[in-house]
Amino acid sequence: MPQLTATSSIALQLEDVNDVIPLLVESSHSLDARIKDNGRSNRVSTKSFRIRIQTALTGAVAKINLDGGSLPAGGSSQWDQFTITPLAYAVPVQYTRLADLIGEPKDVASTNPVSKTIADAAIYIQRMRDVFLQTNGDGKLATVDAAYAGGGANPIVLASQPWGARLLHLGQKVQVFTSNFATNRGPCTVNSIANTLGGTQSITVDAVPTGTVAGDIIVVDGLATGNDPFINGIPVFHSTATTGTLMGLSRANSYVVANGVNASSSSITLPLLRLAQNQIVQALGADGLKGQIWHTHPSQLQAYEELGFQLQYVPLEGGKAKHFDGLYQKMTIDGREIINNVHADQTRWDLVNVKAWGKVKWGNPPFWFKNRGGQTVFQQYDTTTGNPQSVEKSYLVDAIQFYVDNPKSLSSVTSCKVPAGN
Repeated sequence: MPQLTATSSIALQLEDVNDVIPLLVESSHSLDARIKDNGRSNRVSTKSFRIRIQTALTGAVAKINLDGGSLPAGGSSQWDQFTITPLAYAVPVQYTRLADLIGEPKDVASTNPVSKTIADAAIYIQRMRDVFLQTNGDGKLATVDAAYAGGGANPIVLASQPWGARLLHLGQKVQVFTSNFATNRGPCTVNSIANTLGGTQSITVDAVPTGTVAGDIIVVDGLATGNDPFINGIPVFHSTATTGTLMGLSRANSYVVANGVNASSSSITLPLLRLAQNQIVQALGADGLKGQIWHTHPSQLQAYEELGFQLQYVPLEGGKAKHFDGLYQKMTIDGREIINNVHADQTRWDLVNVKAWGKVKWGNPPFWFKNRGGQTVFQQYDTTTGNPQSVEKSYLVDAIQFYVDNPKSLSSVTSCKVPAGN
């Protein structure tokens, strides 16, 4: 993101003051707002937290003969533990001294651009938490589409699914990696975004990294090559994979494998949704299906809505239709709330048990980075002369990681067909 200067804040300078400035950027955080610190993690070192889980009851049952027969050996309940470490990322804020001076109340600008930028950083971190909750714990935010011509062409065309360009943000600095995270093509800054549903998904950047080709991936700035761990999201926990690990435990252990239904590129149907719920009941009993909410993208909500179109009728009063509304206002699935999230994967429905989700964190994030002297605003220095510049920086830091301590209480319907036009 470019530094805040007097020039870039010219829209706020006085000609005629507008006290209300409309927000024309997307800043929602639908899922992150629901996930709380459930208090079920324990710090065990400066590196990790421990999340304890019970994996089995006594597990032994046998027929016995009370008339002199031998009694069998006994079993016992079993436990295991996940280990997880918070990760940190920062939202840097940079501005010039003049930009700060012009913000004195009603002097030159209607709003102090520096104060507003600092306040907006907190909103931006909430948005980014929600974005990262959609990802696979690897910092991947988009994929370069097969239609991209390469050769440094700008804009970079992105695959429309699962996210298109919807997880990226204007002014965001990102990196382009090869698809296997083996090579870093280089960094770039997003100058423009095209993310309209149904339209070509693309980003225009300041300079396309050399060698960028179709199949490459767009990754969070600051990550290293080699699958550098990042913030855990839905695909990490709502996974039916039986290979690899989950927070230190092998996925060969059935109790760390979530439930899930593959729609095989077909449209969402009621039986698919019911099956996803029944899998939880089968794994945990009827009590296991409590507190879940459905999470999906607006395009999948449209597909669900279309299931009800054939059931609609127009009530007539005095032979005339009155107050007709062809769309459903508030929908549920088996009485469960649906979170309609613009950041969600367009091809999946996730049955999220928010009570099983938790956060581990260092301190009380987000917080402003400070040195030992308590300083949160840092002077920038010229790299050639060493002289101080009229530029200051601050860093809003998030030090957090997400976990789930009951994967069996989760389910999903994946590989759903996206409705036409989306």
